[in-house]
Parts: sequence; structure tokens; C-alpha cells
Amino acid sequence: MFTGSDEVAADVIKEAQAHSWSVPNDFAVIGFDNQPIAELLDPQITTINQSTTSIGFQAMDIMLSLIEKKSKRAERYYIAIGVNRKTIYLN
Repeated sequence: MFTGSDEVAADVIKEAQAHSWSVPNDFAVIGFDNQPIAELLDPQITTINQSTTSIGFQAMDIMLSLIEKKSKRAERYYIAIGVNRKTIYLN
């Protein structure tokens, strides 16, 4: 299950445990935003880290390049965003 935040993922995990379901054995949970709660639970939440600082620096570099005419168009940049912890199995 993909949730919109780590807080919602935490609630899903707690509710699953209350019903004797095992995460990730019975189903996987992925949070979003890599909040501190993701590391506090057992199991720790697999989450998506937005890397807003890296995104901001890269956006500024691209903008300055375009303004200074060093580049005619923006290049593509890829930033690793996944944080694998314990709520999914990867094969």
C-alpha cells in the first residue's frame, strides 16, 4: 500500500498489527516524505524522500545556466528518492 505520508503509513501499520497482520509478510507499506516517525516504528517504514534541498540546488543551477546562456535548454537530473527500510520486500 502506498500512502501519502509517513504518518498515514504508521497508522496503517499499527492497525494491521492490531488485527494480527504482518508487515511486510501479509502486505507492503510505503510512506512518503521520510519523516522521523519512519525510523521509530517496528518495522521501520520504507518511504520516499523528496530531497528538497538537492532539488532546490539543482533547480537553481539549471536556472542560472539558462540565464547566463551557458545552455539552451535544461538537462535532466535524476535524484535517488527511495529509502528502503523494513515494510517491503525487494527481490
